[in-house]
Amino acid sequence: MRRTSIIKITVFIVIATTISGYTQTKLNQEDVEFYISNLSKVDDIHSWEIDYFIENRIVEAVPNLEQYFWQQNCDNQRYFLEGLYFLGSSLTHQYALALFDSLSVTEKEFYDPAEKYNSIDCGDLLREKVFCIQILYRLGDYSKTDEVFELIEREKEQGSSEIAGINLLPFIIKYRPDLKEQAKQELMQAISVTTDDRTMFAYSLALSSAFDEEEIPEIVQIFKNSSSPQVKRALMQFYFSRYENKFDLNGLVKESLLTEPNEELRLFYVKVLLLGFATPSDYEFIKNYYQNENNDTIKSLIQYEINSFIPAPIDTSDSVIDLLNNLNNYIDSVSAYNWLYNLTFSNELKNILTTAKTNLQNGDSLACRVQVKLFQDLVHNVYKDSLNSDARFVTIEGWKFLYWNAQYIIDLLPADAWKKE
Repeated sequence: MRRTSIIKITVFIVIATTISGYTQTKLNQEDVEFYISNLSKVDDIHSWEIDYFIENRIVEAVPNLEQYFWQQNCDNQRYFLEGLYFLGSSLTHQYALALFDSLSVTEKEFYDPAEKYNSIDCGDLLREKVFCIQILYRLGDYSKTDEVFELIEREKEQGSSEIAGINLLPFIIKYRPDLKEQAKQELMQAISVTTDDRTMFAYSLALSSAFDEEEIPEIVQIFKNSSSPQVKRALMQFYFSRYENKFDLNGLVKESLLTEPNEELRLFYVKVLLLGFATPSDYEFIKNYYQNENNDTIKSLIQYEINSFIPAPIDTSDSVIDLLNNLNNYIDSVSAYNWLYNLTFSNELKNILTTAKTNLQNGDSLACRVQVKLFQDLVHNVYKDSLNSDARFVTIEGWKFLYWNAQYIIDLLPADAWKKE
């Protein structure tokens, strides 16, 4: 049975987007038309209106973006090209190639008044070329790579804290097999030398997007060998989570928890196990691990996670029959951990679920719901009475798994009407 994807459970990134007062203001049609016509002006900076056109999908701006593109200075051409791409102009690829070529015009030609593509005002020709390459990569054209590596090398020589061009290496790794190893080495080197947490995370995102399923063993090794919490967290959230059903991710998380020196990352692994996988074996594993946690603060936080734990919501795409079967299996699991005791009681619960499944197979969802509610009430009542002399008992752990998984099934079934499945 599938539960909520690990990536949905473990990603706690807040993307803060700063929107200027202008873009927060909705323009009326007259203003939109004015700013579209204003694209003809060469001396103005057009970043704001183009951002507005992109944000609000003003495709009416495309003809003017195309018409006045070559009259603009270098900075504006970058904004115009971005606008053409995001607004879906059919000329984007053609313009990106032509702009890239224009940036290679020799200096003596810059002052030629007949030159169609005037690049004298570009402050950084190499960065502008790489921007064109970025647009080309987004369009599926991976023919140009030299300038990407050249920019990365220049950035390294200048000691940049975040190396421009690294974000394009995943495209080269995936779509240029002849340069895959070179791009991979550049990416891994960048990850290994940076000391800035934000940059480390950004590089790890690039690493996560660069590799596919067949590279799982290699990425697992990178994960195990890394001493960076940022790399490990990014790989867990953005790479491994895509393939959680393709290898033993659960085992990797448990192994990592036992050997991880970083306290916050240990707590992160605990949450992945309890909130992501959320099986009885994961809960028992964390309960046992808790005794060995040597950081008092982390230990208290783990205790909180254990006490507040309830099973993760089920994947509603699973059939109710599958969910009933899974709940039946949970009876055996909680019994194995002595969270439910008494074979007669266990069989009684299973018989109720058998009746519920038969009702559902016969098309009576309401009767099925009644049986699952009976199951839930019985578990709850025995749990409340566990201190009495009754041979049946359910611990808090067993109650959590049986009660809540029954509730999730009840929520999927009709409460007051007969319904054919």
